[in-house]
Amino acid sequence: MAAQTWDPTTYIQNATTVTFGTTANKVRVNGATAGNAPTIEFTGTDTNVGGGIITKGNGALSLMPGGVLAALINFVAGATRWVTISGSNAGNPVISTSAGSLELRSADNTGVVIGSGFSNTNPVQVTIPETSHATSKRTVLQFGSGWRFGQDMIGNGVKDFYLYCVSLGDYVLRIATNGVATFFKAVRGNTSTLTGSGVVTPDFSVANYFQATLTGNITLDTPTNYTIGQGGSITFRQDGSGNRVLSGASSIWKFPGGTLPVLSTGANAVDKLVYECVSGGEIHATLIKDFR
Repeated sequence: MAAQTWDPTTYIQNATTVTFGTTANKVRVNGATAGNAPTIEFTGTDTNVGGGIITKGNGALSLMPGGVLAALINFVAGATRWVTISGSNAGNPVISTSAGSLELRSADNTGVVIGSGFSNTNPVQVTIPETSHATSKRTVLQFGSGWRFGQDMIGNGVKDFYLYCVSLGDYVLRIATNGVATFFKAVRGNTSTLTGSGVVTPDFSVANYFQATLTGNITLDTPTNYTIGQGGSITFRQDGSGNRVLSGASSIWKFPGGTLPVLSTGANAVDKLVYECVSGGEIHATLIKDFR
């Protein structure tokens, strides 16, 4: 007898139900009424029936809704790790791996966007769950091989925040649950250089510490971007000629006794104005003179 051939597409296009195979577990393609999507259903007499879509050789599996490529599942020879996607009827859906970490990669010079599309004023876009350990409440976010942000520094269940440097093998910062910050390394402020004559207007957003070499008389103006609680100092250094004076200051500056301080006037003399921004729109300051 000559070999028989059968083109299932002839029947799939028009059939209400097409069944492949006569065993208990089979693939059934269901038709649908106008406006409804047809489905591929794995069914049979077993209580739980799984299913698989297998491509031939090294072929990738493409998902193309509307004929447009939306997702591509690549062939990996000898792969022993896979991804499982699980729904939920109460909690959150889960994407998990059979082993190893889950990597999300984007095209070069782009990024992975997580949690976009929120409209409220205080969205929680990324949540890193705590460990399920009996006592520890640790949760850690690591950046490459350099830094870690984490919760529960000691691992005793206290939900503090910490910054850890992998290359140093040491902690850099801890913020306790009451908001108090402890630094385990030096904290160094930038020093900004001010003009050395005329009206001097510090920008308190660029630094806490300032310096100026005086080439003429100066007037200390109201700083820009000052904030209550900020403190620091301004170092005044006379040039080689000396005799430069502080001829005035705006009313925001408050000095001991209400008296404008007098700078040391010797050539290359160094004075330091220590300040603190306080409530009521005031900056309290005192001059420490003649550093040698």
